[in-house]
Amino acid sequence: MLVRTFLLAALAVSFVGCGRPVPTLPVPRPALESREPQKDDATPRAEDAPSEAEAPAPPGEAEPTPLPALPTPADLPAVDREFRAAWIATVDNIDWPSRRDLPVAQQQAELRAIMDRAAEIGMNAIVFQVRPMADALYPSDLEPWSEYLTGEQGTPPAPLWD
Repeated sequence: MLVRTFLLAALAVSFVGCGRPVPTLPVPRPALESREPQKDDATPRAEDAPSEAEAPAPPGEAEPTPLPALPTPADLPAVDREFRAAWIATVDNIDWPSRRDLPVAQQQAELRAIMDRAAEIGMNAIVFQVRPMADALYPSDLEPWSEYLTGEQGTPPAPLWD
């Protein structure tokens, strides 16, 4: 049962703290300031020239249709939940486990520390790489055990854990 639980958490996205609302933070947006030309600006600059959109249409042609205004933060709907995820890379032992020859207890401790830290900093999902290099971090009839767990592809961790 425990193996299946780990597989489901590893193959899918595991949500930490499902069911409680996650507060959203407003995104600060700097105000755009227009630059008024100064008296000592004698040289015309390219940005001061009218763009094609601002230039009058030649005689006989229709005026271009103005683009719709972009929504402002006040126009956007409120977000009830955010997807704040951490990716745990296992290929070449980038994130976990730190070495290929770690004992099972140390592998478990490292993974718990990563999960605890993700929850501590407000992550609500973990994306866990369970198939690093045409191998697997779980028992599979199709792929061999990953070399990134034990140092040798096809060799399961001993004792087997989930």
